Amino acid sequence: MTSIAAGAIELWLLDRDAAAATLGEIEGAKPRLAHDEIGRAGAMTDPQQAIAWRAGRTALRLLLERRCDLDLMRQPFGADPSGRPRIPMPSPIDFSLSDSGAFLLIGLANGLDIGVDIEVRRPAGVRMPPALLARLLASAAALGACPPATPLQAWTRIEAFAKARRQSLAAALAELGIRGGGADALSADDLYHRAQDLQSATGIAVVDLDFAASLTGACACTRRATLACTQILRVQPLDAAMLRQLA
Repeated sequence: MTSIAAGAIELWLLDRDAAAATLGEIEGAKPRLAHDEIGRAGAMTDPQQAIAWRAGRTALRLLLERRCDLDLMRQPFGADPSGRPRIPMPSPIDFSLSDSGAFLLIGLANGLDIGVDIEVRRPAGVRMPPALLARLLASAAALGACPPATPLQAWTRIEAFAKARRQSLAAALAELGIRGGGADALSADDLYHRAQDLQSATGIAVVDLDFAASLTGACACTRRATLACTQILRVQPLDAAMLRQLA
C-alpha cells in the first residue's frame, strides 16, 4: 500500500465489535501495543470494553505503520496538553480518534492538523437547555459550509474543531462563547461572527462527513486543505479484509 501523500487526509471507520477477533489475532501474531496500553485495557472492569479498546489501538497502530511508514512497535504514545495522544517522534503525520458505541473513527493527515468526531444518532438527540442549544447551533453554523442539519451535527463540528486545535472541549466552548462567563449576553449574530473570526484566525476548516443513517460526524483540518478535502474526503471502512491487508 502507498503512503499518505503530503497534504492529504484519510478517514477510516472501524466497527470494533465486528473486527475484534481479527485484530486480536493480528496483535497475538505480532504484538504492537505498548505496556501502558496493555495496562489500561487490563484495568477496565468491563471485559468487552477492554477488548474493544485494545482493538481500536491495534487498528490505529496498523494504520500508522502501513499508511504512514512509522515504526512505532510497542512504543508508548505521547500526549499533548489536552490529553490527546500523539506520535512520540518528530513526524509530519497527525492523527485524531473518536469513538461512539462500537464505532471508532480514525483520521490521518500528512503535514496538516486534523480533528475528527463521530456520534451515534439517538432518538433523544442532544439534551441541553434551549439557550445553550441555540448558542451551539449559531457557532456551528459559522464553522461549516452551511447551517448544521441537527444539534448532533453541530456538536460534532465543535468537537472536531477543538481537536484540530489540540484544545479541550471546555476551553473551546468558552472561547466560542457557548459556555462560560458572559455567554448569556451574546446574540446569535455575535456567536456566529465570533466563531467565524476564530476560524479565520486559526486557519481551521470543518467538513461534515457522510455516514450510514446511524452515524453523524465531522472532520476539521487546516484551511489550505479544504478544497482537497471536499474532493477526496471520504470515510473508508476498516473491515477484516483491509486489516489483514495492512498486517
